[in-house]
Formats: sequence, structure tokens, C-alpha cells
Amino acid sequence: MTEKIDSTKELKAFCKKLSKQKVIAVDTEFLREKTYHPVVCLIQIATDKMDACIDPLAPDMDLTPLLEVMKNENVLKVFHAARQDLEIFFELMGQLPAPLFDTQVGAMVCGLGESVSYHGLVSHFLKVELDKSSRITDWSVRPLSDEQLKYAAADVVYLIKVYHLMRERLEQNGRLSWVEDEMQALSNPALYAFAPNEAWKRLKPPSHKPRYLALLRAVCAWREEKAAEQNKPRRRIMRDETLIELAALAPKTPDDFKHLRSGCLLKAAAMEEIIARIADAKALPDAELPCLPEKRFLNSSEQAIKEMLQLLLNLISSDLGVAPKLIASSEELAQMAISDDADVPAMHGWRYAEFGQKAMAFKHGALACSFDAKHKKIKFFDI
Repeated sequence: MTEKIDSTKELKAFCKKLSKQKVIAVDTEFLREKTYHPVVCLIQIATDKMDACIDPLAPDMDLTPLLEVMKNENVLKVFHAARQDLEIFFELMGQLPAPLFDTQVGAMVCGLGESVSYHGLVSHFLKVELDKSSRITDWSVRPLSDEQLKYAAADVVYLIKVYHLMRERLEQNGRLSWVEDEMQALSNPALYAFAPNEAWKRLKPPSHKPRYLALLRAVCAWREEKAAEQNKPRRRIMRDETLIELAALAPKTPDDFKHLRSGCLLKAAAMEEIIARIADAKALPDAELPCLPEKRFLNSSEQAIKEMLQLLLNLISSDLGVAPKLIASSEELAQMAISDDADVPAMHGWRYAEFGQKAMAFKHGALACSFDAKHKKIKFFDI
């Protein structure tokens, strides 16, 4: 039966047992529709023999014992579609849980598709159809019903079972290291760190001129900082279209804000802050201006090469039983068509061994391939 933990004393006792485990399954329920920072409402943990729902909103709850387990490198943490959960733990403890295993990535390597849902994974491996009745719920409301807790616990109770079966399959086909490579990329702290000066990259600027981009970067950084400081969604501070317009308008005085067509009510202090940010961006030397890579359109020869590489990718991914996008995206294929030195994932690690090396030989006419219909295998021939 699922244990409900709503006191630090209970959490300490539970985490003492957790710290002795080799692997645990982890999931979170959170809200962020009305805030910048996610509000963690529930944390679910399961091992092979026990499971619990931890209430972070309980009075005087101290999550330190759990965070110590998250840092414990002797305990493997299993997530499904881990990115948002990792963002939450990064904010809670200033570092990422380690080591990690993401079953959604594992599913891709097992050839189950690009974005397999947790329900789909449980159905595939365990032949269990999960209840979806509590999928849309306000997890911040207390008390939580038994049905809600049962639903939440299912997100980890079955996950630990799926992990063991998935790991066994990956070990059998020699692909566990593929998932481990992906976990290294997912564990990059730069993906989760607060970086106001990178916020502008979420938008689609109408101009790629470096000076305009510097102004856009400046106003986006201001909004990001204000949203974090006030713990409000970005759109509640300023809409994207207003930021884009502000960068083009580049106001020098508060009166200039009247010309904003998108409309934005700002206090005098906020207008002065934005004016100062814009002035600083205008004063930047050319060497410090941001830029976007120019979109390179393929010529007819390069387009033909890309199509050949796509055909090769489809054949190899089918033969391997994995989603093509796990190996290379369309944009990455375009870069490989243009340059033999393209710095893309397909030119490194296991992707290079399985595809990139063959792709370069194929591109330069040193390799041919055919499909053996009888054995349903691709055959490669050196030329």
C-alpha cells in the first residue's frame, strides 16, 4: 500500500530506506500556470518493494532528506520524460539528480517511437491499462483524495517495473550505452540554469540584424529577471509581441512607449529600466552583438545528397529498429550534406558508428547498399 508522507520525521525514515536501494523511480506533480517557478505539489517515489507519495506542501515539511537521496550517486533515479522533473530538482537543490535513466529515451532506443507516453510504455511492457481519470487535476488542493494518491503512485509503481524489463532488453541488444550517452546530454546543468541573456532565443525575431538582436536580448533579459523576481509567468510581465516591438522601437523616453501598438501598461520605474537596458545594448561594440546562424539553402546538388542521406537513414534506422530522429534530424542531414565536418550528433559516438561513418562513405560514392528481402537486412558494399 502506498505510504503518504506529510512530515519531515516520516520523510527521514523513508529516505533512510531509500538510500540503501540501487534504483528508485521518481515522478512529480506540479503547477506553474500562475507562477514563473514551478510549485511542487507532490513527489512520488517507488522501489521494487515500497512506494510513497511525499507532500511538499505539508506544514514545516523539509525536503532535505529526499534531496540527499537525489544527490546519492549510488542510487539510480528513473524518470519518464525527465526534463521537467529535472528542472524542478535543479531549482530545489542547485544540482541535478545523478545518476539518471529516462525511460522515454530508452523507449526510443528500443524502437518504440519518438515520444512514447508513460501509459503507452506500461501497456507495451506490462499489458496494463492505467486509469486516466485524475490526469487533469489541481494537485495543490488539500486534502488529496485516495483516488488522486492512487493515480499519482501508479506513475512510479509501474515505472520501476518497466525500467527492469527495458534495461534487460537494452542489455540483450547491446544498446544500454546508447541510453547512457543520452543521459550525459540530459544531465548538462546549462539546460536548467537561470540564463536571462538566453531568453531571447525562445522568440522568432522579424529581423536577424545583430544590433536589433542585441536590443531584443536586452528587453527579454529584463522580462526574464522580473518574472523570476515577482514569480509571475512571463506573459504577465510582458507579451512576446511587445518585446519584439520594443526592440524595434528602441524607446529613449517614457513618452516613446505611447507608440507601442501592442499596448502595454508599465510603471514609470519599469519604463526607465527598459530605457537603460536599451541604451546599454545600443552602446555595445560590434564584437559583442548576438547573431543567429544564417539559414543556408541547399543548392540542387546538396539537396540531392540530403535526400540520399535521408534514404540511408531510413534504411539504417529501420534495420536497427529505432526512430530516425534518434539518429539525425532533417536539419542535421542538411548540414552533413553541406560539410563532411558538420558538428552534429550523427558524427559522434554510437550514431557515427551506426550511421555517420556510412553516410560519409555513401556521400562520396565509396559505399553502396541494397536490401536483402529474403533476410530483411541491409547489405553494404564497398565501391
